[in-house]
Amino acid sequence: MKGKIFALLVLGMSLSLCTARADITTRDRIYKVWIENEITRCRLKANFVNSRGENLQCYGQKAVNQVVFYQHSMLRLVHDMAEESVGMQSYRINYFLIRAYKNYESLSRLAA
Repeated sequence: MKGKIFALLVLGMSLSLCTARADITTRDRIYKVWIENEITRCRLKANFVNSRGENLQCYGQKAVNQVVFYQHSMLRLVHDMAEESVGMQSYRINYFLIRAYKNYESLSRLAA
């Protein structure tokens, strides 16, 4: 009887660990896809660099800077999102990405 209980306990623990690992890889994959979608969205905005209006050019340049930041920082951002337990809600992922870019932007201004 004790052997069966122990076997069931070990089986339950191993299944829960496998499920947790699957959730982590799925979450990381979703974060990466989200960042790739953000890069695509910013690339579309980057076309405004060639506009006549100065404000639209600035808008396009900001999008170009975001593309560069997201491309170079993708792995670190995915890791940081997992560390901070951002979750799977779209507003939380967007907020994290916006905040990360703003921090990068402010540090870049200080360095210049």
